[in-house]
Amino acid sequence: RMAASAQSTKARKGARVQEIEGAMNIWKKAEAGLELARKSYERVKNLYESGVVPEQKYDEAAANLKAMETTAAAAKAQYDMAEALVKQASGAVSEVESYISDAMQYSPIDGEISTVIAQQGELISAGYPVVTLLDMNDLWVTFNIKETLMPKIRMGKRLRGYVPALDRDVDFHITYIAPQADFATWAATRTQ
Repeated sequence: RMAASAQSTKARKGARVQEIEGAMNIWKKAEAGLELARKSYERVKNLYESGVVPEQKYDEAAANLKAMETTAAAAKAQYDMAEALVKQASGAVSEVESYISDAMQYSPIDGEISTVIAQQGELISAGYPVVTLLDMNDLWVTFNIKETLMPKIRMGKRLRGYVPALDRDVDFHITYIAPQADFATWAATRTQ
């Protein structure tokens, strides 16, 4: 991922474009040298066949032509490779941008993070919760009370109670009552 990021940075800054232009210039120069070597070879070949120049000059012109063909082919390969690297870097840019967009998560609500379930670097499947959010505009608590206290509880009633975890009294408003069936009779944990 870091290599892809480095390639994308290099591509965005234009270094790859400069490399392509440089490789293209070297290739064009080699092509011009090849064309000159071809013309020289044809001239020397004609003179050799006419008996004007020795075989040594003909061999030198043929060797020079082959060398320039090899140089032009190598320069073309460098140019093609530079172009391929730009395409690869462009692909890396897309890949890195995809990673970044996948890594960003946005909450569907305004709230506070209650629990961080998955830590950075952990592998989790799609749909698995990453954090637990509290909607601070919709706070509620559930209490289980004994049946003997039910006559005092009514819908809409306001109560004040001490919450040990907060170490303070809190105002409550009853908005829902749901009886729970229980076959066992209520008893303290230690009956001794």
